[in-house]
Amino acid sequence: KPAADVAILKLQLPANEVLQFNAGQYIEFMLRDGSRRSYSLANAPYQEGGIELHIRHMPGGLFTDHVFSTMKEREILRFEGPFGTFFLRD
Repeated sequence: KPAADVAILKLQLPANEVLQFNAGQYIEFMLRDGSRRSYSLANAPYQEGGIELHIRHMPGGLFTDHVFSTMKEREILRFEGPFGTFFLRD
């Protein structure tokens, strides 16, 4: 945690899977109750080693409370993406 209210969440994709995205896009976590939470991708698109997100704790936030209190290492999360058309173009 780089700050008391910020966590760096590193996601490892299943073996042989790659998420191709452009700088500025985001992913959406699908929560158990059917709701969704969106987070911008923090790492560079060409960077190997999975996905990195910088998540600020929002007290009372359905997902961020989980990240900062009960989330365990290697927990399986479901997400979709990338989304967003406001990204860096070549």
